[in-house]
Amino acid sequence: MTITTSICDAAIRALVLSFCLMTFLGCMTSREVPPPVMQAAECVADVLRDTPGTSEIQTRILYGKDGAEPSVEWRFSVMTGRRRLTRVIVAAAPGEDFFTYERTEGRIGPADPSRLIKEWRNQCRVREYGPLLLTT
Repeated sequence: MTITTSICDAAIRALVLSFCLMTFLGCMTSREVPPPVMQAAECVADVLRDTPGTSEIQTRILYGKDGAEPSVEWRFSVMTGRRRLTRVIVAAAPGEDFFTYERTEGRIGPADPSRLIKEWRNQCRVREYGPLLLTT
């Protein structure tokens, strides 16, 4: 009976070890942000730093089911004096020579959001994400 128990224990240990190893290796590859995408997010943050009325500008890495994604967060004052949070996620556009951003929280900017969007496009090669609608 002890031989059977030790064989079962060894099998369970091997199974747990292989599961942990697969999880570890899977996390390593999904948690990396490609350097060009991170540079695009930092460029978005740099444009915001030069924008009057914005503050608390941070570049973060968010981890989700699709892996790691860089996000840029900032705050700006509204008419009531309250500080509003805005967050965008920056990603590579598959097969293209530019990046996309998707707003996940808040409005883009305090005064002229179209100016920010234009600067992101021109300086950082970052455009707003918009799914393509195919019509027949």
